[in-house]
Amino acid sequence: MPEESTSAIASRLNSSVYRFVYLLPTWCYFLWNLKIPVSRCPRSRGSFNNQLTDAIGQLDARIEEAMAPFRPALGLLDTIPGINQATAEVIIAETGGDMARFASAKHLASWAGVCPGHHESAGRTKSTKVRPGNPYLKGALGLAAFGAVRTKDTYLQARYKPLTARRGPRKALVAIEHSIITAIWHMLTDNVGYQELGGAYFTHRDPERATRRAITALNQLGYTVTLNPLESAA
Repeated sequence: MPEESTSAIASRLNSSVYRFVYLLPTWCYFLWNLKIPVSRCPRSRGSFNNQLTDAIGQLDARIEEAMAPFRPALGLLDTIPGINQATAEVIIAETGGDMARFASAKHLASWAGVCPGHHESAGRTKSTKVRPGNPYLKGALGLAAFGAVRTKDTYLQARYKPLTARRGPRKALVAIEHSIITAIWHMLTDNVGYQELGGAYFTHRDPERATRRAITALNQLGYTVTLNPLESAA
């Protein structure tokens, strides 16, 4: 059997380390038990690659063992656009998979650090910076949001596009993170899968507004528009 290349091992190691770093309890336990003396590290590349391969296998085994009780929850999270196995494992590791700890989805969003604060003065409410939260969970939600807005024909992508025009991409991504963590709270509380509303959700919810936007966009391009409703199918 041909020896695995260094680049292939590096790719696998990066993937495993990403999963490993965020799973703090598993990490601490593993570092205590895994012993690879630096003074005894082999000098040849082939032996070193084999040692890395063994370490990756041990990392994956530890993570799989820690995640075994949470397989149903991981399966639910995997249905959300933008969330893969590694991201789902981070979310479970940081929240414990128990939504009873959080009184509501708003409490979870605030704890995760994806809920903007509000400042009220003289009867006027102003948005402030996002509050600090759990950095590991917040990082995982950021990766999930980044992937979700690139998944075509989804509710999250449809929500992201208009928010980008009004608030900019950074604030729009935070809003998507908030939507994801809100969905997670309801899914794990009710033990249900993700319900995809589709990329045309906002168009169907308010067709008149969507029509006005389309007409405005065409007017800005120098066109006049006459609307003729399609005849209903027989």
